[in-house]
Amino acid sequence: MLLAGSAIAQRGYVRNKIEEGYEDKHGKSGMEKYEGWMNGKVLNVKTEPEYIFTTSVTMQVTDYKKGKKGEPTEMQYFLNPSKTYFGSSVIDKKKSKEEMFVIYELVNNYMLMLNVKEKTGMAISMNAFMSGKAIEERNKKLNSGDPKSSDNINCKKTGKTKSILGYSCEEYICTDEDKHTRSEFWITTKLPVDVSRAYLQSPYAMYFRNSGKMGGMMMEGNFYKNDELQSTMLVTDVNTSANRKEVMKEYKLNSGM
Repeated sequence: MLLAGSAIAQRGYVRNKIEEGYEDKHGKSGMEKYEGWMNGKVLNVKTEPEYIFTTSVTMQVTDYKKGKKGEPTEMQYFLNPSKTYFGSSVIDKKKSKEEMFVIYELVNNYMLMLNVKEKTGMAISMNAFMSGKAIEERNKKLNSGDPKSSDNINCKKTGKTKSILGYSCEEYICTDEDKHTRSEFWITTKLPVDVSRAYLQSPYAMYFRNSGKMGGMMMEGNFYKNDELQSTMLVTDVNTSANRKEVMKEYKLNSGM
């Protein structure tokens, strides 16, 4: 999952990986062009003065392989219903619980990776990695409210209900016969957030966008392929008074990363 992968956003690592990829494609002679591309497009991001998050959601995701349960991964999302950005927090338990906070701005398509302890960070334009046509298609889908649609996915409400963390939820089941997948998940509309946009780059995104656009918050999900359980997701905590703020003037961006 992309958000879980944000833990790799260590100092120097991201830029080095981008550089390696560019050198593999263009050779050492293209490194001058690379610097122009990095500074002119990749790192050319206009950020907000501050990012305010009103709600946090903690999730536990567990992968399964051939019926064997893997180690659960905990992720924490931060959202603001009135904004077009969201954040995710990853705590590195090996580095004195050092926190890497990643902010995704969906409309302008950029990502901020912040080292909260050291007050350093990196701002990356995701458009720099896309063609003009791809950017146009992405914006068109984002504005339509249906970023990924498929006629192959069939979603139905089962009529079953249950309470998760005190929120009433309804069950939906989505199937894709071509891919032999099935998803069973529970949605609540009782929370003041809609995380379907936050899942833009998530493996779960298509289920939000192909289930009658019901929106809401997915509180629990089971995901199958060929009738074999692949992963589960469970929301373990919701804080509607998170009130987290990240002020950009407190960070040194795109320096040493």
